[in-house]
Amino acid sequence: IRDGKFLYTNRAAVELLRYESWASLTNKSVASCLPSLQPDGLSSTGKISDTMNRVHRGAVETGEWLFQRADTSELWVEMTLAPIDGGGENEHVLLCALYDITRRKQAEKRQRLAASVFDHVGEAIVITDEHGMVVEVNTAYGAMTGRTRAQTAGRLPPLPLEEGSGVLQATRER
Repeated sequence: IRDGKFLYTNRAAVELLRYESWASLTNKSVASCLPSLQPDGLSSTGKISDTMNRVHRGAVETGEWLFQRADTSELWVEMTLAPIDGGGENEHVLLCALYDITRRKQAEKRQRLAASVFDHVGEAIVITDEHGMVVEVNTAYGAMTGRTRAQTAGRLPPLPLEEGSGVLQATRER
């Protein structure tokens, strides 16, 4: 990257950003591959400019960025920017490495949704390990039983006597 523009890109970058060719990405500004705002609410243009300025002063910067591909689809990357010797005294060239983390970010989003459902559902939920010991309980469980997670975790769940013996026996047989 020189002057905020891609100076040279490899085939992997062209494919990752879904451009047609190396030439179509060369001399394109990094900011033009970003949405107007990053998920943290900051302006992409200002954020990338600040980051590049720190790198020009010698820092190596790594962070998660939301990019917009040539086909306008979103791409989450871990981007590392590092200063490199451009060959001249005033040559400010940056090495940019992009690692696709889109699947991880999507999985994190699904995990947050599942956690939200677990916490906000009106039914009591108790999660046990393979030995029948309580690993986690939700808020509704605490409201219905009066027991906190700390009082319940690591113990066998309190079950009605007639139901509990069958559950415990089945667990032991595993």
